[in-house]
Amino acid sequence: MLDVHECPIVLHFSVLEKRWSVRLIRLLYRKPRKFNELKRALKGITQSMLTSRLREFQKKGLVFRSVTSRHPLSVSYSLASSARTLFACWLD
Repeated sequence: MLDVHECPIVLHFSVLEKRWSVRLIRLLYRKPRKFNELKRALKGITQSMLTSRLREFQKKGLVFRSVTSRHPLSVSYSLASSARTLFACWLD
């Protein structure tokens, strides 16, 4: 029997129903972005809301967080390949 929580369609809609999610995923679909790039592109989003959405997407395996060990540290976010597949139908 299919577990509803593992169903890609349920995951798809559970992500899309939340504010800022569609715009955030669309930005990450195009190319990896740094936190401040995302914040500037999503005019009106608070830092805490952006952090919350990114953490939620990380937990669901939709977004990867990469930290470079240069000085100063740089953190970038990119859409996971599974998320690219999941959202390709409406982003291409």
